[in-house]
Amino acid sequence: MDFPALVAALMSNDNATRKQAEASYEAFKAEQPQTLVANLVQLLRAAPEPEARAFAPVLLRPLLEVKAGVYTQLDAAAQATLKAQLLEAVATEPVAHIRRKLGHLIAELAAISEKFEQPWPELLNAVSALTTNADALLRVTAFDLLAKLAEYVGNLLAPHKESFLTLFTNSLNDANGEVQIASLKAASAFLLTLEDKQELSAFAIIIGPMLRIIEVLVNSGDEVAFREVLSALVQIAEVHPKFFRNSLDDVARAMIFVCSSQELDSETRELALEFLISLCENAGGMVRKSQFIVTNVVPLVIQLMCEVEEDETWVQKFDDPETFTEANDADNSISDAGAAAIDRLST
Repeated sequence: MDFPALVAALMSNDNATRKQAEASYEAFKAEQPQTLVANLVQLLRAAPEPEARAFAPVLLRPLLEVKAGVYTQLDAAAQATLKAQLLEAVATEPVAHIRRKLGHLIAELAAISEKFEQPWPELLNAVSALTTNADALLRVTAFDLLAKLAEYVGNLLAPHKESFLTLFTNSLNDANGEVQIASLKAASAFLLTLEDKQELSAFAIIIGPMLRIIEVLVNSGDEVAFREVLSALVQIAEVHPKFFRNSLDDVARAMIFVCSSQELDSETRELALEFLISLCENAGGMVRKSQFIVTNVVPLVIQLMCEVEEDETWVQKFDDPETFTEANDADNSISDAGAAAIDRLST
Protein backbone atom coordinates (compact mmCIF):
# COMPACT_ATOMS: atom_id res chain seq x y z
CA MET A 1 0.00 0.00 0.00
CA ASP A 2 1.18 3.50 -0.87
CA PHE A 3 0.57 4.97 2.57
CA PRO A 4 1.47 8.61 1.77
CA ALA A 5 -0.99 8.44 -1.14
CA LEU A 6 -3.67 7.06 1.18
CA VAL A 7 -3.15 9.93 3.62
CA ALA A 8 -3.24 12.44 0.78
CA ALA A 9 -6.57 10.94 -0.32
CA LEU A 10 -7.90 11.21 3.24
CA MET A 11 -7.16 14.95 3.08
CA SER A 12 -8.72 15.35 -0.36
CA ASN A 13 -11.50 17.87 -0.92
CA ASP A 14 -13.19 15.44 -3.30
CA ASN A 15 -15.87 13.53 -1.39
CA ALA A 16 -15.67 10.38 -3.49
CA THR A 17 -11.89 10.19 -3.20
CA ARG A 18 -12.01 10.81 0.53
CA LYS A 19 -14.75 8.23 1.20
CA GLN A 20 -12.86 5.56 -0.73
CA ALA A 21 -9.71 6.40 1.25
CA GLU A 22 -11.62 6.24 4.53
CA ALA A 23 -12.84 2.74 3.68
CA SER A 24 -9.28 1.63 2.88
CA TYR A 25 -8.00 3.23 6.08
CA GLU A 26 -10.61 1.46 8.24
CA ALA A 27 -9.72 -1.88 6.65
CA PHE A 28 -6.02 -1.22 7.26
CA LYS A 29 -6.75 -0.35 10.89
CA ALA A 30 -8.72 -3.55 11.43
CA GLU A 31 -6.24 -5.84 9.70
CA GLN A 32 -2.82 -4.35 10.52
CA PRO A 33 -3.08 -1.93 13.47
CA GLN A 34 0.59 -2.20 14.42
CA THR A 35 1.71 -1.48 10.86
CA LEU A 36 -0.73 1.43 10.65
CA VAL A 37 0.70 3.02 13.80
CA ALA A 38 4.25 2.54 12.51
CA ASN A 39 3.32 4.13 9.18
CA LEU A 40 1.72 7.13 10.87
CA VAL A 41 4.79 7.65 13.03
CA GLN A 42 6.98 7.43 9.94
CA LEU A 43 4.74 9.99 8.21
CA LEU A 44 5.01 12.25 11.22
CA ARG A 45 8.79 12.05 11.26
CA ALA A 46 9.60 12.08 7.55
CA ALA A 47 6.86 13.69 5.47
CA PRO A 48 8.20 16.84 3.77
CA GLU A 49 4.75 18.47 3.69
CA PRO A 50 3.70 20.15 6.96
CA GLU A 51 0.07 19.29 6.18
CA ALA A 52 0.85 15.57 6.23
CA ARG A 53 2.91 15.85 9.42
CA ALA A 54 0.06 17.78 11.05
CA PHE A 55 -2.48 15.15 9.99
CA ALA A 56 -0.52 12.24 11.46
CA PRO A 57 -1.20 13.16 15.14
CA VAL A 58 -4.86 13.76 14.27
CA LEU A 59 -5.08 10.17 12.99
CA LEU A 60 -3.00 8.73 15.82
CA ARG A 61 -5.03 10.19 18.70
CA PRO A 62 -8.25 8.20 18.13
CA LEU A 63 -6.18 5.10 17.38
CA LEU A 64 -4.49 5.29 20.76
CA GLU A 65 -7.60 5.96 22.82
CA VAL A 66 -8.31 3.15 25.26
CA LYS A 67 -11.72 2.42 23.74
CA ALA A 68 -10.15 1.93 20.30
CA GLY A 69 -8.11 -0.97 21.63
CA VAL A 70 -5.26 -0.43 19.19
CA TYR A 71 -2.60 0.42 21.78
CA THR A 72 -3.08 -2.89 23.56
CA GLN A 73 -2.60 -4.70 20.24
CA LEU A 74 0.90 -3.26 19.93
CA ASP A 75 3.67 -5.44 21.30
CA ALA A 76 5.99 -4.05 23.97
CA ALA A 77 8.67 -3.11 21.46
CA ALA A 78 6.17 -1.23 19.28
CA GLN A 79 4.82 0.65 22.29
CA ALA A 80 8.33 1.65 23.35
CA THR A 81 9.21 2.73 19.82
CA LEU A 82 6.04 4.80 19.57
CA LYS A 83 6.84 6.66 22.79
CA ALA A 84 10.46 7.27 21.85
CA GLN A 85 9.55 8.50 18.37
CA LEU A 86 6.94 10.94 19.70
CA LEU A 87 9.41 12.43 22.18
CA GLU A 88 11.98 12.83 19.42
CA ALA A 89 9.38 14.36 17.12
CA VAL A 90 8.22 17.02 19.56
CA ALA A 91 11.84 18.08 20.07
CA THR A 92 12.68 18.27 16.36
CA GLU A 93 9.47 19.31 14.58
CA PRO A 94 10.03 22.82 13.15
CA VAL A 95 6.35 23.87 12.97
CA ALA A 96 4.85 25.18 16.21
CA HIS A 97 1.23 24.12 15.68
CA ILE A 98 2.36 20.58 14.88
CA ARG A 99 4.38 20.51 18.10
CA ARG A 100 1.21 21.51 19.95
CA LYS A 101 -0.68 18.61 18.35
CA LEU A 102 2.15 16.31 19.38
CA GLY A 103 1.92 17.63 22.91
CA HIS A 104 -1.75 16.68 23.09
CA LEU A 105 -0.95 13.24 21.71
CA ILE A 106 1.90 12.68 24.16
CA ALA A 107 -0.30 13.71 27.09
CA GLU A 108 -2.98 11.25 26.01
CA LEU A 109 -0.39 8.52 25.62
CA ALA A 110 0.89 9.31 29.12
CA ALA A 111 -2.65 8.85 30.45
CA ILE A 112 -2.96 5.52 28.63
CA SER A 113 0.40 4.39 30.01
CA GLU A 114 -0.76 5.30 33.50
CA LYS A 115 -3.99 3.35 33.04
CA PHE A 116 -2.06 0.24 32.10
CA GLU A 117 0.52 0.88 34.86
CA GLN A 118 3.37 1.34 32.41
CA PRO A 119 6.11 3.64 33.71
CA TRP A 120 7.38 6.21 31.23
CA PRO A 121 10.37 7.83 32.97
CA GLU A 122 11.76 9.15 29.69
CA LEU A 123 8.77 11.50 29.37
CA LEU A 124 9.63 13.89 32.21
CA ASN A 125 13.32 13.65 31.35
CA ALA A 126 12.54 14.77 27.80
CA VAL A 127 10.30 17.61 28.96
CA SER A 128 12.93 18.74 31.46
CA ALA A 129 15.54 18.87 28.70
CA LEU A 130 13.22 20.95 26.52
CA THR A 131 12.67 23.51 29.29
CA THR A 132 16.35 24.42 29.14
CA ASN A 133 16.74 24.26 25.36
CA ALA A 134 18.57 27.21 23.81
CA ASP A 135 15.67 27.67 21.37
CA ALA A 136 12.96 29.73 23.08
CA LEU A 137 10.27 28.21 20.85
CA LEU A 138 11.15 24.75 22.14
CA ARG A 139 11.01 26.04 25.70
CA VAL A 140 7.49 27.26 24.92
CA THR A 141 6.67 23.78 23.62
CA ALA A 142 7.99 22.26 26.84
CA PHE A 143 5.67 24.34 29.00
CA ASP A 144 2.71 23.80 26.68
CA LEU A 145 3.33 20.08 27.07
CA LEU A 146 3.64 20.40 30.85
CA ALA A 147 0.27 22.14 30.98
CA LYS A 148 -1.28 19.24 29.06
CA LEU A 149 0.41 16.67 31.29
CA ALA A 150 -0.97 18.44 34.34
CA GLU A 151 -4.42 18.12 32.81
CA TYR A 152 -4.10 14.45 31.83
CA VAL A 153 -1.76 12.93 34.44
CA GLY A 154 -1.44 15.55 37.16
CA ASN A 155 -1.01 12.94 39.87
CA LEU A 156 2.21 11.82 38.19
CA LEU A 157 3.61 15.36 38.32
CA ALA A 158 2.70 16.17 41.92
CA PRO A 159 5.47 14.04 43.51
CA HIS A 160 8.02 16.25 41.74
CA LYS A 161 6.70 19.49 43.23
CA GLU A 162 10.07 20.67 44.55
CA SER A 163 11.60 20.37 41.10
CA PHE A 164 8.65 22.16 39.54
CA LEU A 165 8.89 24.97 42.06
CA THR A 166 12.49 25.58 41.04
CA LEU A 167 11.57 25.26 37.37
CA PHE A 168 8.70 27.76 37.49
CA THR A 169 10.65 30.20 39.65
CA ASN A 170 13.24 30.37 36.88
CA SER A 171 11.00 30.11 33.83
CA LEU A 172 8.58 32.84 34.89
CA ASN A 173 11.61 35.13 34.72
CA ASP A 174 12.82 33.79 31.36
CA ALA A 175 14.30 36.39 29.03
CA ASN A 176 11.69 35.47 26.41
CA GLY A 177 8.15 36.76 26.90
CA GLU A 178 6.48 33.83 25.14
CA VAL A 179 8.28 31.42 27.46
CA GLN A 180 7.08 33.43 30.46
CA ILE A 181 3.48 33.19 29.27
CA ALA A 182 3.69 29.46 28.55
CA SER A 183 5.34 28.95 31.92
CA LEU A 184 2.57 30.84 33.72
CA LYS A 185 -0.08 28.69 32.07
CA ALA A 186 1.84 25.52 32.92
CA ALA A 187 2.35 26.63 36.51
CA SER A 188 -1.35 27.39 36.83
CA ALA A 189 -2.27 23.96 35.49
CA PHE A 190 0.22 22.32 37.85
CA LEU A 191 -1.17 24.18 40.88
CA LEU A 192 -4.59 22.70 40.15
CA THR A 193 -3.11 19.22 40.73
CA LEU A 194 -2.05 20.07 44.29
CA GLU A 195 -4.35 19.58 47.26
CA ASP A 196 -2.22 20.07 50.35
CA LYS A 197 -2.27 23.64 51.70
CA GLN A 198 1.41 23.56 52.64
CA GLU A 199 2.34 22.39 49.15
CA LEU A 200 0.36 25.27 47.67
CA SER A 201 1.78 27.86 50.03
CA ALA A 202 5.33 26.95 48.94
CA PHE A 203 4.43 28.13 45.43
CA ALA A 204 3.29 31.57 46.61
CA ILE A 205 6.73 32.91 45.65
CA ILE A 206 5.74 32.72 41.97
CA ILE A 207 2.85 35.18 42.37
CA GLY A 208 5.22 38.15 42.05
CA PRO A 209 6.57 37.02 38.66
CA MET A 210 3.00 36.28 37.55
CA LEU A 211 2.00 39.86 38.35
CA ARG A 212 4.97 41.20 36.41
CA ILE A 213 3.84 39.21 33.39
CA ILE A 214 0.36 40.71 33.71
CA GLU A 215 1.88 44.19 33.88
CA VAL A 216 3.78 43.56 30.65
CA LEU A 217 0.73 42.11 28.89
CA VAL A 218 -1.45 45.10 29.77
CA ASN A 219 0.68 47.22 27.47
CA SER A 220 1.68 44.57 24.94
CA GLY A 221 -1.29 44.74 22.61
CA ASP A 222 -1.40 40.92 22.55
CA GLU A 223 -4.78 40.46 24.16
CA VAL A 224 -5.16 36.87 22.97
CA ALA A 225 -2.17 35.84 25.08
CA PHE A 226 -3.38 38.11 27.88
CA ARG A 227 -6.76 36.38 27.95
CA GLU A 228 -5.08 32.97 28.05
CA VAL A 229 -3.12 34.09 31.10
CA LEU A 230 -6.18 35.55 32.80
CA SER A 231 -8.17 32.38 32.10
CA ALA A 232 -5.45 30.31 33.74
CA LEU A 233 -5.50 32.53 36.82
CA VAL A 234 -9.30 32.39 37.00
CA GLN A 235 -9.05 28.61 37.30
CA ILE A 236 -6.74 28.98 40.29
CA ALA A 237 -9.14 31.49 41.85
CA GLU A 238 -11.96 28.97 41.46
CA VAL A 239 -10.10 25.93 42.81
CA HIS A 240 -7.45 27.37 45.16
CA PRO A 241 -8.47 30.99 45.93
CA LYS A 242 -6.44 31.05 49.14
CA PHE A 243 -3.28 30.54 47.11
CA PHE A 244 -3.34 34.33 46.66
CA ARG A 245 -3.79 35.10 50.37
CA ASN A 246 -0.36 36.66 51.02
CA SER A 247 -0.49 38.80 47.87
CA LEU A 248 -4.22 39.43 47.85
CA ASP A 249 -4.16 43.22 47.62
CA ASP A 250 -1.47 43.25 44.92
CA VAL A 251 -3.38 40.72 42.82
CA ALA A 252 -6.66 42.56 43.30
CA ARG A 253 -5.04 45.88 42.40
CA ALA A 254 -3.75 44.40 39.14
CA MET A 255 -7.13 42.94 38.22
CA ILE A 256 -8.99 46.14 39.08
CA PHE A 257 -6.59 48.06 36.86
CA VAL A 258 -7.33 45.67 33.98
CA CYS A 259 -11.08 45.94 34.56
CA SER A 260 -10.87 49.73 34.55
CA SER A 261 -8.78 49.97 31.37
CA GLN A 262 -11.30 50.94 28.71
CA GLU A 263 -8.72 50.64 25.94
CA LEU A 264 -8.68 46.86 26.47
CA ASP A 265 -11.21 44.54 24.84
CA SER A 266 -14.34 43.83 26.85
CA GLU A 267 -13.54 40.11 26.90
CA THR A 268 -10.16 40.79 28.51
CA ARG A 269 -11.66 43.07 31.14
CA GLU A 270 -14.43 40.58 31.88
CA LEU A 271 -11.88 37.86 32.63
CA ALA A 272 -10.17 40.12 35.17
CA LEU A 273 -13.59 40.79 36.70
CA GLU A 274 -14.31 37.06 36.75
CA PHE A 275 -11.10 36.54 38.70
CA LEU A 276 -12.17 39.06 41.34
CA ILE A 277 -15.70 37.70 41.65
CA SER A 278 -14.40 34.13 41.83
CA LEU A 279 -12.21 35.12 44.76
CA CYS A 280 -15.20 36.70 46.47
CA GLU A 281 -17.39 33.65 45.89
CA ASN A 282 -14.85 30.99 46.82
CA ALA A 283 -12.98 32.68 49.67
CA GLY A 284 -15.40 35.25 51.06
CA GLY A 285 -13.89 35.24 54.53
CA MET A 286 -10.42 35.96 53.20
CA VAL A 287 -11.68 38.69 50.88
CA ARG A 288 -13.65 40.45 53.62
CA LYS A 289 -10.41 40.89 55.56
CA SER A 290 -8.96 42.92 52.69
CA GLN A 291 -9.90 46.55 53.16
CA PHE A 292 -8.61 47.28 49.68
CA ILE A 293 -10.99 44.82 48.01
CA VAL A 294 -13.94 45.75 50.20
CA THR A 295 -13.41 49.42 49.38
CA ASN A 296 -12.79 49.07 45.66
CA VAL A 297 -14.62 46.12 44.12
CA VAL A 298 -18.22 47.32 44.49
CA PRO A 299 -17.46 50.82 43.11
CA LEU A 300 -15.63 49.14 40.23
CA VAL A 301 -18.62 46.95 39.42
CA ILE A 302 -20.99 49.92 39.55
CA GLN A 303 -18.64 51.83 37.25
CA LEU A 304 -18.74 48.94 34.78
CA MET A 305 -22.53 48.78 34.94
CA CYS A 306 -22.73 52.46 34.02
CA GLU A 307 -20.18 52.24 31.23
CA VAL A 308 -21.57 52.80 27.75
CA GLU A 309 -19.31 53.13 24.75
CA GLU A 310 -19.76 56.43 22.95
CA ASP A 311 -21.57 55.89 19.67
CA GLU A 312 -23.09 58.74 17.71
CA THR A 313 -25.43 56.34 15.92
CA TRP A 314 -26.75 54.78 19.13
CA VAL A 315 -29.92 56.87 19.18
CA GLN A 316 -30.67 56.02 15.58
CA LYS A 317 -30.07 52.33 16.25
CA PHE A 318 -32.29 52.45 19.31
CA ASP A 319 -35.11 54.07 17.33
CA ASP A 320 -34.96 51.41 14.60
CA PRO A 321 -36.14 48.04 16.00
CA GLU A 322 -34.86 46.23 12.90
CA THR A 323 -31.25 47.26 13.51
CA PHE A 324 -31.12 47.35 17.29
CA THR A 325 -32.13 44.98 20.06
CA GLU A 326 -30.67 44.58 23.51
CA ALA A 327 -29.71 41.02 22.62
CA ASN A 328 -27.43 42.03 19.76
CA ASP A 329 -25.98 45.20 21.25
CA ALA A 330 -22.33 44.21 21.71
CA ASP A 331 -21.54 47.54 23.36
CA ASN A 332 -23.40 46.39 26.48
CA SER A 333 -21.12 43.44 27.23
CA ILE A 334 -19.01 45.05 29.95
CA SER A 335 -22.01 46.72 31.59
CA ASP A 336 -23.86 43.39 31.50
CA ALA A 337 -20.85 41.74 33.13
CA GLY A 338 -20.96 44.38 35.84
CA ALA A 339 -24.66 43.76 36.45
CA ALA A 340 -24.07 40.00 36.67
CA ALA A 341 -21.21 40.61 39.10
CA ILE A 342 -23.47 42.64 41.39
CA ASP A 343 -25.95 39.76 41.45
CA ARG A 344 -23.21 37.29 42.33
CA LEU A 345 -21.75 39.52 45.04
CA SER A 346 -25.16 39.94 46.66
CA THR A 347 -25.81 36.22 47.05
